[in-house]
Amino acid sequence: MFLPDNLDQYEKEEKERKAALERIEAWSMEMIPEEIREDAFVAVREMECGDPNCSPVDTAITIFFEKGVDGIFGIPMMAKEVTKEELKLSFPTAEVLQKWKVGQDVEWPPRDNAGLKPILPDDMPALRFESGTRVLCRTGPDVEKDWSLGTILLQWYRDPKWPEDSYAPYKIRLDDEREIFAPADIEQVIKRELPEELDASAAKADINQEIKK
Repeated sequence: MFLPDNLDQYEKEEKERKAALERIEAWSMEMIPEEIREDAFVAVREMECGDPNCSPVDTAITIFFEKGVDGIFGIPMMAKEVTKEELKLSFPTAEVLQKWKVGQDVEWPPRDNAGLKPILPDDMPALRFESGTRVLCRTGPDVEKDWSLGTILLQWYRDPKWPEDSYAPYKIRLDDEREIFAPADIEQVIKRELPEELDASAAKADINQEIKK
């Protein structure tokens, strides 16, 4: 049941979400090369992830071509959090878009050596945080409240069940003993623990030790 205040908040959030989706669609059309833009159509939607180890909400961008193949890629954050710069970093290259237009099913993001050789951690870009760093991880859909404290265990983590060339920037052990991975090295997903949060987590640890005694 929606109370009046809740309904107003829902309508406000829904309006913001739709505006964000439309904004990403417009940016995407701008980034498609002019010579093939007329044949393209962009659709953007948010997708919830049921896996507690991944980003709670992804923004999925699908590019359709009238006589080509459809290409899709995702950004691990809510639509309202996506900036034009983030979209540029994730956007397919002009070469990939041209191939989609003529019907070639090219994978994006690409795999090294046409998918025959996995990308090794040595080839990965430098990450912001070292192993052992205390961090805050996004663990739910609420951008203000759904953050959990933890410690980075590994850089460029790979689950054995994943494809050979799939890696996550970090594996983290949360303070509640859960182990998760961060799907992207961005502030909307993982950020450094602040001093006041360090004090709070230390106090919580002391309380837990007292309880165990």
